[in-house]
Amino acid sequence: MIRFLLERSKHLAILALLLWGNTAWSLEWESLRESDRHLLKGMEQRWPQLSESQRDKLVSGARRWNSMDPEQRRSARQQFEKWQSLPQERRQQLRESYRQYRKLPQEKRQRIREARKKFREMSPEQRERVRERWRESKGGRPRKDRAREAKARGDRHLEGKRRRKG
Repeated sequence: MIRFLLERSKHLAILALLLWGNTAWSLEWESLRESDRHLLKGMEQRWPQLSESQRDKLVSGARRWNSMDPEQRRSARQQFEKWQSLPQERRQQLRESYRQYRKLPQEKRQRIREARKKFREMSPEQRERVRERWRESKGGRPRKDRAREAKARGDRHLEGKRRRKG
C-alpha cells in the first residue's frame, strides 16, 4: 500500500511539474507565437516585470484578436475608441456596474441579456418610448438617489423598498 502511494505521489509530482513548467514556459517572451509577439511588441521590455496573470491576460487577448475576422476587429476598434473617449468617471461607473452584474445569479444575468436583446431589436421610436416610460416610473432619477433622499427625509417606506430590491 505504501509503495502504491509513493508511486502515485511521484507521478502526481511529475505531472504537476510538467504542467507548471509548461505554463511558465508558455509565458516567456521568446516562446510566444510570432503573431502574438507582433501584437504585443510594445510590451517586450516590460514583459519580465509583469506578473504571470498579467502575461496570461495579454497573451489571451492577443490570441483572441488574432482569431477575429476583419469585421470583428473593426467593431472591437470602434468600441475601444468609444471607451477611450468616455470621461474617467463614466468609465469607473461602467466598471462598477459590470462588477455588480457579474455578482448576479446566472438566471438573472440571462434575463438581462434577453431583455437587452429585445431592446436592441426595437425601432428607435420604440426604444425612446421605453426610455421615457422608465424615466417617468423612476421620477427621472436612479433608485439609489431616491432612496438616499427618502432616508434623509426619514421616509422608511422607500428606504425599505431599496433594501429589499438590492
